[in-house]
Amino acid sequence: MKNESLPFLSSSLDRVQPGCVDIGAPLLNNVIQIHASEQDGKARLVVSRDTNDVIEVFRQDEQLLQVEIVELLQPEQGQLMGARKNIFLEPLARLFFMNVSTEHSKSIWVATAPRLEIPNLAALQAFAAVIGVNSRNKQNRIAFAQKKALGHLSVANTSL
Repeated sequence: MKNESLPFLSSSLDRVQPGCVDIGAPLLNNVIQIHASEQDGKARLVVSRDTNDVIEVFRQDEQLLQVEIVELLQPEQGQLMGARKNIFLEPLARLFFMNVSTEHSKSIWVATAPRLEIPNLAALQAFAAVIGVNSRNKQNRIAFAQKKALGHLSVANTSL
């Protein structure tokens, strides 16, 4: 369906807490790279989850969002090659992940945006997993720093 992905499960998105964080993303030719070692720059992605279980993702510099998943392939000749798969057919201004419940009260995710067309659901799921893991890790680092600054965290020396 145009403008909306097929439903998918994502425990990584499930763990993102309400609030807003920015995370770094490697760029190559102005395209965000997932699982790539080759890059020529970095972008900042803003990831915001509201209390209605909608996660919004956009580039902090407000440029259009295009993402490639980089997969290493080893053909019969034995040389490693990288294959790149665009997640979206056209770059997007913003992407929304919406958490919805099924009739059996199971929580699933759907990606949506104007002009959204996704040629490969597995690539979208990989991107969602990276967004979820990196956002939650950043939230954990912020919470740790806040507790430490308030003196609510003590680190005991456990060496003998």
